[in-house]
Amino acid sequence: MEKISKSHDRFFKEVLGDIETAKSFLQHYLPPKIVRLIDPESITIEKDSYVEKDLSEYFFDLLFRVKMQQEEGYVYLLFEHKSKVDKHVSLQLLGYMTSIWKKTVPQPLPVILPVVF
Repeated sequence: MEKISKSHDRFFKEVLGDIETAKSFLQHYLPPKIVRLIDPESITIEKDSYVEKDLSEYFFDLLFRVKMQQEEGYVYLLFEHKSKVDKHVSLQLLGYMTSIWKKTVPQPLPVILPVVF
C-alpha cells in the first residue's frame, strides 16, 4: 500500500468539500443509471470519516447524504492509492458501511452506495 500524502488528502477534501464541485464529481464518475436515481439538490456532505486512524495514511473518505427516489441514502467515497487489486476491499467497505448504519438506528437502514477510487 502506498501512502497518500497529506497535501493530496487535503486537496481532495477541500475540492470535494465544495458542494457544487461534489455534485459535478458525482454526476461525472457515478454510473448514469445511479445518477438518474439521485436528486442532485439533496446532496449534502457529512463531516464524519470512517477510516480507522491507523489507516488514514493510506485512505481517506467522504460521505454524502442523498435522496434516491425519495428515500434517504448515502454515497460513500473511499480514496485509496492501490498498486494492485485488493481482494479484501469489500470487507473493508462493509465495516465502514456498518459504522454508518449504526448511526442511523433506530431508523430504517438507508441505502449506501460505496465507491472506491
